[in-house]
Amino acid sequence: MKAGRAENRRGQICGVIVCLAAIITGGTAAALGKETSGAIIGTAGLASIAAVIVIGKRLKGDEDKDEGERGEKDGATKPSVPARPA
Repeated sequence: MKAGRAENRRGQICGVIVCLAAIITGGTAAALGKETSGAIIGTAGLASIAAVIVIGKRLKGDEDKDEGERGEKDGATKPSVPARPA
């Protein structure tokens, strides 16, 4: 569990570094007179990070759904609520 957290943290740090590098590179290109190239570079960097976040959330949702389906197939049942006495 601890290793998973460390891995997630490293992934977040790497993502921030990539995103900042794209923004700085795009800003530098724009400042040097290449506005179109700068805009493309900056936008591509931000879009790539957004795509990773969206895809990651979708995959996590699929994994959670798969675990639920597997539990039902294996014969595992959800705990039932006892009936109230009349």
